[in-house]
Amino acid sequence: MRAKASAAKRKKSLNFSMSIASVVLFLCGVLVNTSNALREDQLGTYDWHLKFVGDVRFVSFLTGENDRNKVLVTTQDSNIIAALDQKDGTIEWRATLDESDAVDYASLVSATTHTRDEQKFLLVQSSSGKFIRALDIEDGSMIWETIAYTEAAASEELYLESAKDLGIDILPLGKDVDGDTVHDFLVLAKGTVTLRSLADGVTQWKANVAEAIATETNEKCHLQRVCLEEGSKAVYAVGVSTIDSSICGASLRVSDGHVTHTAVGGTKLSGIVGEDGKYSVFCAGANSDKVFVALKRTSKSKKQNFSVVTIDASAFFEKKGGDASIFADVSVMKLGISDDASNTYNKGGNGSTDTRNFIKLNTVASAGDEKSYRSSRLAGAMILSSDAGEMTLLRFLDTSKQLTSVRSFPDKNKVAVSFHNDEIFVVESSKLSSSSPVLKVTAQALIGNGNDALQVAEWHIGDDSNLLKKYAHVKSVFVDPKTTNAVVVHRDAFLTFVDKKTKTNPIWTREESIATASESMFGYLPETIAVYTDAREQANAVVVKSSLKESARVQYLALAARLNRADAEMRAELAKLRRSRGTKLLPTRDDIGFRRSLLFLTPTGSLIALHNGDGRVVWRTHLGCAKNEWKYTALVPWVVDGKEALLTVAKNATTTIVQCVYQEDGTKAADATYYGFAAVRLVPLEVSGKASRILFVDDVGEASVYPPETDSRESTTLNAVRSAISRNSYYVVDQERNEVRGYTFALTDKGTSASGVHTWTIKFPPESGNIVGFSRKAAQTEPVHAWVKVPGDRSTMFKYVNPNVFFIATDDGRGIHAHLVEGVSGRIIYRVYHAKAKGPVYATLCENWITYSYYDTDAQRHALSVLEVYDDSETRKNKAVSQLVLKSLFGRSTSSATKKNISSSAAGVRQVTDDDETVLSSFTPPPLRVLGQSYFIRPGTKFMRVTASARGITGHQVLLGTDTDQVVALDRRWLDPRRPTKPSAFDRDEGLIPYMEVLPLSPSSWVTNKNIVARLKDVVTAPTALESTVLCFARGVDVFYTRLHPSQSFDALDEEFSYGLLIISLLVVGVTALATHRMSVKATSKRLWK
Repeated sequence: MRAKASAAKRKKSLNFSMSIASVVLFLCGVLVNTSNALREDQLGTYDWHLKFVGDVRFVSFLTGENDRNKVLVTTQDSNIIAALDQKDGTIEWRATLDESDAVDYASLVSATTHTRDEQKFLLVQSSSGKFIRALDIEDGSMIWETIAYTEAAASEELYLESAKDLGIDILPLGKDVDGDTVHDFLVLAKGTVTLRSLADGVTQWKANVAEAIATETNEKCHLQRVCLEEGSKAVYAVGVSTIDSSICGASLRVSDGHVTHTAVGGTKLSGIVGEDGKYSVFCAGANSDKVFVALKRTSKSKKQNFSVVTIDASAFFEKKGGDASIFADVSVMKLGISDDASNTYNKGGNGSTDTRNFIKLNTVASAGDEKSYRSSRLAGAMILSSDAGEMTLLRFLDTSKQLTSVRSFPDKNKVAVSFHNDEIFVVESSKLSSSSPVLKVTAQALIGNGNDALQVAEWHIGDDSNLLKKYAHVKSVFVDPKTTNAVVVHRDAFLTFVDKKTKTNPIWTREESIATASESMFGYLPETIAVYTDAREQANAVVVKSSLKESARVQYLALAARLNRADAEMRAELAKLRRSRGTKLLPTRDDIGFRRSLLFLTPTGSLIALHNGDGRVVWRTHLGCAKNEWKYTALVPWVVDGKEALLTVAKNATTTIVQCVYQEDGTKAADATYYGFAAVRLVPLEVSGKASRILFVDDVGEASVYPPETDSRESTTLNAVRSAISRNSYYVVDQERNEVRGYTFALTDKGTSASGVHTWTIKFPPESGNIVGFSRKAAQTEPVHAWVKVPGDRSTMFKYVNPNVFFIATDDGRGIHAHLVEGVSGRIIYRVYHAKAKGPVYATLCENWITYSYYDTDAQRHALSVLEVYDDSETRKNKAVSQLVLKSLFGRSTSSATKKNISSSAAGVRQVTDDDETVLSSFTPPPLRVLGQSYFIRPGTKFMRVTASARGITGHQVLLGTDTDQVVALDRRWLDPRRPTKPSAFDRDEGLIPYMEVLPLSPSSWVTNKNIVARLKDVVTAPTALESTVLCFARGVDVFYTRLHPSQSFDALDEEFSYGLLIISLLVVGVTALATHRMSVKATSKRLWK
């Protein structure tokens, strides 16, 4: 009986222990989050979105008692129109035009003159004058839109000829002409002048001026400007003829557009110069645009002479273009531009005369409102500049009917000029000293007093306060006509808002340089042992230790959000608490690798680092030199004395400069290195036992090593570098010739210089079509966790992982040809044809698989295809999994680091697998087995990237940049070419997903969530020390940052995991277990003793 009681007791105790264990596992499952995407309540915790506008070209000020003070800005590269709050510079609204819809003109206009009923909106002209729009200044919505012209080219020749006429102009008249009580404006586009109403953009009259000039004078005239002379109520359209570049134009009646006169200039009015089809012809004059001003060039004895000619507009048409209409013809030397500057580049490379224009004449910019625009034209404020850097500020004097020099400047790259009412503001920037990084900015107002004398008023934007530290020189300035405020645009697109009367300038700044960045990467923050240099940096060190009350509040709000019991205010409070708590905002790196910096390099040489915790600027520096026209094209990670650094590569037509800075603070890590050629490609060198090198190659194949090898280096180092150069090769994809060429390096007699030797060519014939897509692996070494794939039937498939393989696609008009090419030997190892498809084709390569996208013309849908390549050698077949495991465990001692990577050379690939060590030769590739599959996908693709973890254990995600400027993450399992239509038992055992022709996209697939990254260009990823987590940011005009978990967060707990709650729960469970166990023992004993 006692034995039975003891057995029953043990059984109950076991059942109770299992129940307790189940409870504990349930609690852990509730507390641990293993999702691979952010929940709705987590948005804004690990991700952030910074909005920018880009490089500002037009600025309008909206200032008044009844208006909220705004700054309306229009950019020149990103085609974005936005309204900024004058108080802090935040974006109130933003309108994005199509990428091809470039803005030509933007101005704040009023439809009526009545103050009570005054309606203001932004008038925008874009696409070479084709589109004209009116935008609401309150929210950026479109009020009306009209098309200035439509054309269908009858032939290619006619199309090319019509495309040459780039002259466009727009002139708000500020008055009503047609009698409908609404102001009108003039538009010039494609040789036609129209009068339109600001009410709806409807055409009041239309005149084909270019055709009228051709009919009467037999001259083709490319019209450039449209002017209005109020005294005679005449409209002037002026341009340049195509025969001898002489002044030509026509006079029209403003009431109905009837062409009254046409004229073409004589010998003294020929030789008008300009650039890109836009000639230097302008309207000026105190009596409402009654004078034409032009820059002309004459050549005598192989010498060019430039001069500025001023023409009476009315006399020009009355005298049919006679030379008697010329008021003045002044040499540029008398206006402050030296004769040497105008003749610096007389000779071309072959000894002939170079026809490029080296003197430029442009009007002075003004704030974007119709009054400032008209007053600047009437005042005739212009800038005369040369390629040598000289600049002269000119102004039209009505008394002498000619331009006079106001002030000259030695370096135009440090000067910005703006016209405001009757004032010309000149902003100059200079360094405080040759060694100082501080930029001193000074502005002067040149004020006309009626007698054409000039007074000077000085004011400062900011200097000694370090507020303008390490920024580029100013490019343009726009002054508010009603206040003392001004917007200053730097040459790196950095934006400042200043007040002339305030000493604490700037009022606010915007880091618009990031919107223009051409290169980006993840960087490293300083070490945690770094010492703060001053009290201000110590104050900026964001350390948040949540109190018990705050932690409890976060737990409560998180629980309410997960149960859908939280309103909008509670969710906003939760997001704010989550962003600020923890250590994610510390200015130093962490051991896991979560705290990193985001580095951006602009073409002008500005380098900016953002903190990935909240997107704040950690540091910035400016490396560029606009005077020498450097363009920064590459950003390369580097190491200097064991510290993370980076290389910036810039070049002009004849020189390449390499600069090295530390990633943690942007300070110089090494002296700049100059090469006497323009590098077009970079070839990384892996030197055995030595630090890495980079080979810079020019367009003819001449190569030099960075860092340069000196004679003082050890001979072993020099020999190792020379050996690394001889082992490397590169290839060139030439879309113009429709071919791919391969090269190896031939060493010189001594040193580390080398020359490219042509070894192979792949010429795609016409029947294969033109190249429409190309992609290669992002790195020569990549982490590969397993070289063998084990299907459900327990067989083995060895991956063919070759870093030299690249993808190239051609379009023959009927379909897409996809090719896999071995980059060392030039051998096409596989090709496939997709019928009824067209480009462009975007692809990404990783390990042994390739994914690429195209457009299916038959289904009228976007499609994705995937290829997997396996080694099908006889020695690799029928390998037992058990043998591979035993060999991996006991066969040989090979470090895990060696197993993870592959190394390549010009001869072949050294591949270390879990089975054996094999050298794969590029010239004798093994037989291959290629698997493929295709799918449809809803969004269009702009580019493709792939995630990679630190050790290659975590599954990959394919990141698609969509045509809606968002990012989609596709799990690699959806792109498995072995997905069966009817899964077998082996397929189900392996976990293969059944095939469906359409790839499903769940809400969690959208990496950017509901955010739009304007003008999306690229996605950059970086692994962390936690195998499950990948850092990611998308950039375009905007920047979006987040964390990814491709295989769920299997090795990490949620940051909100409550250890205290877990301990309390375990204590409660333990106490309850002891109490119930004691009660059970007492009850059992009592029952047995009965």
